Amino acid sequence: MNELPSHLEEALLRLVREKLFDGGAPMTVETDLFAAGLDSMGIMQLMISIEERFGKKGRRDTNRGMQQAARVVAQIEHDAF
Repeated sequence: MNELPSHLEEALLRLVREKLFDGGAPMTVETDLFAAGLDSMGIMQLMISIEERFGKKGRRDTNRGMQQAARVVAQIEHDAF
């Protein structure tokens, strides 16, 4: 039962593809970003990009929940980012 990605999910996936994976990596909100090649530097880049794009500043422990885009979206939506 897959739902269509929300506007926020689509925007985040686009951001991840463009900023971290050079636009070519096929991924969904369930993709394991670490398995796809995201490392600690990539996490920091993603956090900065999210702050710039969505105006949300990540907490120090945010990187623990950044394995899947779906988790990042949930954090942003619930102001837990």
